[in-house]
Amino acid sequence: MTLSTYSSTLLVSQQLPTLQYSPTPARFDETWEAPLATLLGLGRAAGADLIEFFLERVNYISCLAEDDAITSISPRLTTGAGVRVFRGQADCYVSTNDLSFSGLKAALEKGLSILGLQLPAPNAYIPEINLELLRDYATKKGKDTWLAS
Repeated sequence: MTLSTYSSTLLVSQQLPTLQYSPTPARFDETWEAPLATLLGLGRAAGADLIEFFLERVNYISCLAEDDAITSISPRLTTGAGVRVFRGQADCYVSTNDLSFSGLKAALEKGLSILGLQLPAPNAYIPEINLELLRDYATKKGKDTWLAS
């Protein structure tokens, strides 16, 4: 009986600068799984008990109407991420507007440093974190079809 399986290729921290990820910029789908799994493994290798990433994209338009006339339209287009790092009884939160792998890594590194942790040495192995399946509810519920009709 096999209780667990390991990846045939291990990631060494010195390989991080050469990694090329191309997550879909238009939506948060399964293309984000690999970079997030790597970053979660990096945080765990640094000594954090738990790491959480929050990704957000907001497209909002506010419209003000006075006396049967539109007097103001205010768009709000926001994209960003938050990283929460836990260690023992302490935690910290860092946010960024840079959703690239290096931007998310920099936010993670800042969170780790606030808690007194450092990224692993260049020859350290980064554990592979297996994420639960990412759920794209917009695709599952047919949002694009609904918007097109």
